[in-house]
Amino acid sequence: MLNGNFYKKITGITMKKIVLLLIFVSYAAYSNPLFVAIDHSSFMDESGNYSWELTYSFHNNILTYVDQDKLGYYQGELFFDIEISSSTQSILTEQWVVSSKVEYENKDKVMNLLGKKSFQLQPGQYKAKLKVLDVYNDERNIETEIVFIVDKVEANNIHLSMPVFAYEIDDAANPKTDWDKMFLRGNYYILPNSALEFVGQSHNVKGFFQVYNADKYAQSGYNIGYRIIDGARRGLKSFNVEIKDSKSVNMIPFDLALDTVASGVYYLQIVMSYPIDSPVDSIEVEKKFYINNPSKPPVHKIYFTENEMFQKSEFATLDKFAVEEEFQKASVIAESGEKEQFESLSTLQAKQRFLFRFWYIRDSDTTTNINETLIEFRRREEYANTYFNTGYVKNGWSSDRGKVMLKYGIPSRREPTDGHFGYNSYEEWLYEGVQGGAKFYFVDRTGNGHFRLVHSTARGEIYNASWYNDYVPSTRDIRIDDAHPTPEPVRK
Repeated sequence: MLNGNFYKKITGITMKKIVLLLIFVSYAAYSNPLFVAIDHSSFMDESGNYSWELTYSFHNNILTYVDQDKLGYYQGELFFDIEISSSTQSILTEQWVVSSKVEYENKDKVMNLLGKKSFQLQPGQYKAKLKVLDVYNDERNIETEIVFIVDKVEANNIHLSMPVFAYEIDDAANPKTDWDKMFLRGNYYILPNSALEFVGQSHNVKGFFQVYNADKYAQSGYNIGYRIIDGARRGLKSFNVEIKDSKSVNMIPFDLALDTVASGVYYLQIVMSYPIDSPVDSIEVEKKFYINNPSKPPVHKIYFTENEMFQKSEFATLDKFAVEEEFQKASVIAESGEKEQFESLSTLQAKQRFLFRFWYIRDSDTTTNINETLIEFRRREEYANTYFNTGYVKNGWSSDRGKVMLKYGIPSRREPTDGHFGYNSYEEWLYEGVQGGAKFYFVDRTGNGHFRLVHSTARGEIYNASWYNDYVPSTRDIRIDDAHPTPEPVRK
């Protein structure tokens, strides 16, 4: 909340004048909640400088307007106040005002207002406290916290930024209109879609992302694969392009046609494989978005009782061996009380019912005849069994990487670093949506593809800030016994 003196500073008028002006307020705004869509991302430029970008959008009709009768228009304003801090100190604060002027004849026209702010930050984890206030009605305000990571781009491997969705991407050399310079990025004007929502019967999903260090590790070029996945993690569409212009920093715009897709929640997966002639490695990032297609509403829901769901489920037919195996997988995400409860059960039917109930309460939509959460878990299991099997583990899901994947899903970004003389191979996984951005580090100490988890920034996971020096140099004594792992501290 702001005091009267600060109002004078940001509006240039006294509180007494504000009271008089409010006589001419368009009161439609009072019934609308103050909703501002927020998105954020981090980037590195060609000089090695890092920035965190905050984008925002809102409809002009959420504002409280005053009648500037001598000037012939209504005016509304939002005041933004942000404080960015690290774990130990406040880094910076900034305030700004976004104004909307509406001509009398356009007072009923609804427009989407966009903006962007960029902050220079070093790699690391931060917290941003954002306050937004309706200048002409200070009772209408919102506060939110954003925990984020400015990810460091390591010089010894290729790196992808998270994608940024856009309403419009326009060629800066021949623009369609006179865009604000704040939206200029490289050779394009990019209007960010902070709501992550694409509306209309005919729409394309647009946006961009950045590729780093391709000039070193993919000099001949690389492949970019785009995959659209629905809320049940089923693949719907895929697109592939070849990029032959390898730079230290490549900005890659995309424009994907999705006219036939129904309204709902979707995910965009971007997979970069390289080199272009014979790909041997890949990096993947993923981001959620929404489609609102009036001509294609969401699929109609079918209702079943819980008992009917159990009888139709796979758990009703499991034998005693399959039941035990299923619970071993489920125990990766189970609570301690659930584990104790399962161990106390003595009959096969009770254990079948337990497993069904275990997944039923985790179902994101119990009104359908499919369990989206279980489908996603199976997809993670299949991925782990396909890529993480080694001579040390019978099934890939039971490896360290497999268990992390079962628990947290496909990482937002997975970056492998091949070993070379004197150094072991290791992988860094980033989960953008876990605790504001959590990282997991796995090291192959044996050289046969058996990666062990040695450090994570996630609460409740193994924590060892000196993991690199302890486990990556292969000349050190092996400190992880695969048969009897050395106990490590767990981060609370």
